[in-house]
Amino acid sequence: MAEFDVFLAHNSIDKPVVKVIYEALKKRGITSWLDGEEIRPGSLFQDAIQKGIPLSKSAAIFIGKSGLGMWQGLELKVILSMCLKQ
Repeated sequence: MAEFDVFLAHNSIDKPVVKVIYEALKKRGITSWLDGEEIRPGSLFQDAIQKGIPLSKSAAIFIGKSGLGMWQGLELKVILSMCLKQ
C-alpha cells in the first residue's frame, strides 16, 4: 500500500532546507511525500496530508529554530496515533 518511503513533516518556514533534503533523497531513489510536490492546486491541504501519511512507510519530523508549525503539529499527532495503533 505504501507509495512513499518517507513523509517529510516540517514547518513552512523551514521549507527551503527540507526541499534540498527532498531532492537529495530523490537522487538516492528514496520516494518522499512533500506537500509542495504532492498537493495539487485546488486540493484541500488537510485532506491531502491525511491521505499522504498512511501512504508513507516512515516519517521524518524536521524541527528548526522556529519549532513546530501549525500543520506540522497536526501531522505529528496523526503519525504518533498511527504508531500506537500498530
